[in-house]
Amino acid sequence: MIIKFLKIFLQNFHKNRLFINIILKNNKYFDILFIQKPPWLIICNIVSFTSEEEENIIGAPNHFL
Repeated sequence: MIIKFLKIFLQNFHKNRLFINIILKNNKYFDILFIQKPPWLIICNIVSFTSEEEENIIGAPNHFL
């Protein structure tokens, strides 16, 4: 397959979760997304082996279709 047109989107989100969610949900026009400065969020809590309190797992936002 030969691609004639490749649409690329590059954006600095300044750690803004709302903007990144809008782009990920409405992405119909771009083939490749480059995201600079994504927000880092607490994904879930896990049991800690070193203390009695839970530890946070922190990561970039995910978007599932």
